[in-house]
Amino acid sequence: MKKRKFVLTFLLLFVAACLLPAFAAGSITPGAGIGKAKLGMGPNQVKNTLGKPVGKPAITKEGLVPLDYNPTHGLRIFMDPKTKKVVKIRFDAAGPHKDRYRLSNGLGLLSIYSDIVKKMGKGSLSDKGVTSKGNKKYMLDYSGRGIEFHLVQVKGKKFVYAIIVKNKR
Repeated sequence: MKKRKFVLTFLLLFVAACLLPAFAAGSITPGAGIGKAKLGMGPNQVKNTLGKPVGKPAITKEGLVPLDYNPTHGLRIFMDPKTKKVVKIRFDAAGPHKDRYRLSNGLGLLSIYSDIVKKMGKGSLSDKGVTSKGNKKYMLDYSGRGIEFHLVQVKGKKFVYAIIVKNKR
């Protein structure tokens, strides 16, 4: 009887350990935010929520101010310098952060193109050139939902390497 109880306890702990990362991961909400970072936050809200960004920001080609939280949160926050509000949040961390955030449908970094289309429908796919290693890059945009996926094609499959949450259009 003790052996059976031990095996049952072990199995329950094993299943819990396997499921814990899925429940512990933060959420990506299209058109709203990623984890604790939300669109529309002001500079003080961002600092109070995420801490101090890494490095000094420089204005992007789009005229936005990027705040780098990649090492600590796997995020890059983009603020509009005129309104001083968050207008875009990018999740592109690799390594320890790759499973940190997911959409409620399970999509996240390293998801494949066909899974995205199955779960979200057809979006607007555009070619974004090639990587330094010669792999093709794409952007799959769901602007009406406030999300875009950046993909890289490796061995014939397109994988997500970045997810951007933005305002819905």
